[in-house]
Amino acid sequence: MERITLQVLTRLKRGWTLYSHALERRPFLTKGCTAFLIYTTADVIRQRYEYMTTSTLNQSFEKSWLDPARAVRLSSWYAVVHAPYIHVWYGLLDKIYGTGPRFSLAFKKVVTDQTLNMPLFLGVTLYVSARMAGMSHNEAWEKTKRDHVETIIGTKLSRGACRSFST
Repeated sequence: MERITLQVLTRLKRGWTLYSHALERRPFLTKGCTAFLIYTTADVIRQRYEYMTTSTLNQSFEKSWLDPARAVRLSSWYAVVHAPYIHVWYGLLDKIYGTGPRFSLAFKKVVTDQTLNMPLFLGVTLYVSARMAGMSHNEAWEKTKRDHVETIIGTKLSRGACRSFST
């Protein structure tokens, strides 16, 4: 068992080293691919949850639970737009506040991000997502206005603390 654990840890370390080198050599491509993988996985999990919740309430298991177009649509947005944008944004924050492992530094960056950047980018993301789902400009704008504040409150509660530890 100890030998297997050592092999797994060695492979994980090697994988992390390769990933770190990829981040240094091609940060946009690496972060875009990472975002695509993470958001595709997250959306598939979300779709399954939505299906199980809706199906349990309605006692109907007729439709397929997976909408691959939705997963690819959202993941592509995060890979092509969000990941590079965040890379540049946090690069700017690094220039403003500096770099390093201090908690106070990470806290400043997170507060700046969550108060200045997140509300704006979230609004754009909600609007673009609605348009990519086939809504008209007016429908997408109304959905964005309806969902924006509610999403900000939920996002701040769930992500704010997490980002301060991962920055």
